[in-house]
Amino acid sequence: MEVERGQAARDRKAAEHEALLEYVIAGDAEAAAAVMREHIDTSLGAQAAWRLRKHHTDTDSPLQGTGPDEGDA
Repeated sequence: MEVERGQAARDRKAAEHEALLEYVIAGDAEAAAAVMREHIDTSLGAQAAWRLRKHHTDTDSPLQGTGPDEGDA
């Protein structure tokens, strides 16, 4: 799957990396975990999984209704 990621998105990912490192060095596990969750939730892998679910929804598969806005955390 191909995902276009603009400069703003790349900059956000770089900022997440920096924040994660700073929080780990500072020993702030709670803040580091929050940054990591956001980082994973917006990763290319998460985007690919969402697209696959959407494709299955569009083709009436059993995964229908499980998009990111339908609360399937």
